Amino acid sequence: RIAKTRFFWYAAIISSLQISGMKVAALVLSTNPPVAGYVESVIINISSVNGIKPSGLQNYSYVAAKAGLQQLSAQMARDLNEDNINVNVIAPGPYKSKMTAPLYSNPEVEAEVMNNFSMGRWGAIEDAAGLSIFLSSKAGSFITGSVIASDGGDTNLG
Repeated sequence: RIAKTRFFWYAAIISSLQISGMKVAALVLSTNPPVAGYVESVIINISSVNGIKPSGLQNYSYVAAKAGLQQLSAQMARDLNEDNINVNVIAPGPYKSKMTAPLYSNPEVEAEVMNNFSMGRWGAIEDAAGLSIFLSSKAGSFITGSVIASDGGDTNLG
């Protein structure tokens, strides 16, 4: 009988977990080649700043799901630390998506919305990609259990 590691069980939970009708995405990356049985890996879960700070949208199930994913990730970081697996969360803020389409489909509404953004712009895919690369590189190897807002400072400044 093969013993299953904690990572196996967490991967099974994440792959089958349904939140608001969407699968939870976990990015698992190997940052180092295997060395004498030692493999350092990274799990990056994608949540939302709405799991950190409430919004005026009254989207209760959404914020509960995102906050729950952040706490699951914190528990995973604690439990998988001894297996040399870092677990972090990227919490995007204002990015253009299907969910935020009503905020940018009309130029006047978009201009009004952007006036409330700390940086005055939408997040770009490169912003999230750069953060993912950082967290999965040697430069981010001493970071685990963190929720990092990618929101132009809105969570902390706004």
